[in-house]
Amino acid sequence: MENLIEQHKKLIYSINSKYGKTEDGIQEGILGILRAIDTFDESYGVKFSTHAYKHIHRHIKNFFDKERYKTTVHYSRKIKAGDIEYNGQTELLEEIAGTSKEENLETKIFINSLIEKNCNNKEKKFIKMLYYEGKTEAEIARELKISRQAVNQYKNYILQKLRNSLK
Repeated sequence: MENLIEQHKKLIYSINSKYGKTEDGIQEGILGILRAIDTFDESYGVKFSTHAYKHIHRHIKNFFDKERYKTTVHYSRKIKAGDIEYNGQTELLEEIAGTSKEENLETKIFINSLIEKNCNNKEKKFIKMLYYEGKTEAEIARELKISRQAVNQYKNYILQKLRNSLK
């Protein structure tokens, strides 16, 4: 196994470079090779590297797709460009105002009053799950039995509603 992993490191680096050249991508690529080793069958007449490419690519792509759903498209582009570092779920204030400010008690009170005045109970519950409980969009989607895309659209709808109320 170690020899196969060592022989195909260039393939991992090549595929990982399409997704930002991260250490996590390399680790996912190695997991892809391990999966390829488990599923490879010589009777199909395919080279191992061809078989491994599919698994490496799938592992790396799935990892970055999951990471992308943890933040908005706007932030994903900045992260990929290297403008900002990703450190988990973005703060509600950053989402609403589009700025990165240090939160203090007054700001938290202001945000809570903004939410109380402008959101119905369903929207409040959604914001609580996403920003206060720290659940990912995928976790919320499973809990509410809707797609991740629907969760993202609803989040963007609520945030736009709150932005408009600031104006």
